[in-house]
Amino acid sequence: MSDIEKKPSKWFALLLAVCTMVGPFAANAYQPGFLLMGEELGISRAAVQQTLSIYLISYACGSLFIGSVSDAYGRKRVLVLGLLFFAVASLTASFANSFEMLIICRIFMGLGVSVGQVLALAITRDYFKGRQAQEMTASIAMIFALAPAISPVIGGWLVEWQGWRSVFVFLAILSASISTIGFIFLKESLPPEKRVPFSPVYLAKSYFRVLRNPAFVAGVVAHGFLFMGSILFAAGAADFVMNVMGMGVTDFGYLMFPLIGVGVVGASMSTRFVDRFGEKGAMRLHVIVLITMAIIGCFLNYRFDLGWPWLLVPAMVYSFAMAALRPLMSVYNMDYYPKNRGLAASIQQSLQTLSFATCAGVLVPLIMGQGWMYYLVLVGSSLCVASLWMISLKLRPKYLPKED
Repeated sequence: MSDIEKKPSKWFALLLAVCTMVGPFAANAYQPGFLLMGEELGISRAAVQQTLSIYLISYACGSLFIGSVSDAYGRKRVLVLGLLFFAVASLTASFANSFEMLIICRIFMGLGVSVGQVLALAITRDYFKGRQAQEMTASIAMIFALAPAISPVIGGWLVEWQGWRSVFVFLAILSASISTIGFIFLKESLPPEKRVPFSPVYLAKSYFRVLRNPAFVAGVVAHGFLFMGSILFAAGAADFVMNVMGMGVTDFGYLMFPLIGVGVVGASMSTRFVDRFGEKGAMRLHVIVLITMAIIGCFLNYRFDLGWPWLLVPAMVYSFAMAALRPLMSVYNMDYYPKNRGLAASIQQSLQTLSFATCAGVLVPLIMGQGWMYYLVLVGSSLCVASLWMISLKLRPKYLPKED
């Protein structure tokens, strides 16, 4: 055990959480400027939406290998350099004078920011296990959840004040500041004697070995579908706020604050549900709530012309259950590979980010302007979560390592 205390520290959780916040912040903060961006660069709304998809795809690709890099070279160094790389790419994006230049910058931003969530999860599992890991993961999730809520609101203010380019300047300053704080205060969680060599051959073998574990694969794919249900409204925030809710560029808080607010509460109560119902009982309860709320939301929004806030109520309950379930699923998925947590975290984060990219690039363009269809996506994602997680739990005893 390291010199970080066994009891999860709120300050330690805060530091890790702010590192994870940059990725979703960069995905959502510039959405209020989509219209102005399209007009200035001479591109369509669909093309502007693809700048989000490209960012998320590169984010997912970076997540695939960044954990293994940290397994070889240490968590802190990779985290700090990745955030600095993101800051440079974001500052460059603020000077983009063409769609092609903006796309290139968004690719580099996605690669750099991939360090945040992957390494926060790996660091957590380096230090903690069992209930302590669940508490720390839940604490990080509570703080992390603030990013999708506040980023489009701050972005809307910046767009109104200085235009869409100011959002990228803000992101550069934010990331550079977090990188500096991490360099000063974050302690290395993976000592040299516990590191594993990095090589393409070793990485390929490690991925092949991990992906042959059906319990782990089912678990991380289930987690990806769970995240898809939670991030759908953020991916389509510009459409949902302006077309479904009929509000304006500075009104993103009416969508994000209720959803994220209940998500923070749900994450904070994750371990309480475990204490009351046991781990598997709590999981079962959350999954039932997910499916039920998705179906109710789809029916009500299809049959009735619901206004704010009533059209969001089922999604709010869904977000609560999702936030309470995610810490449990994350800890369970990391338990399979105690010696390769960075790699395992990379795979989970990559699938999570790909689910965001699927929402932004595929699903949102198909369901634009139709509130009930957003809930229809929730129905599908929650059913996938239920079936895949059931498979993962059934196979879990066979594939868990004998010693952690």
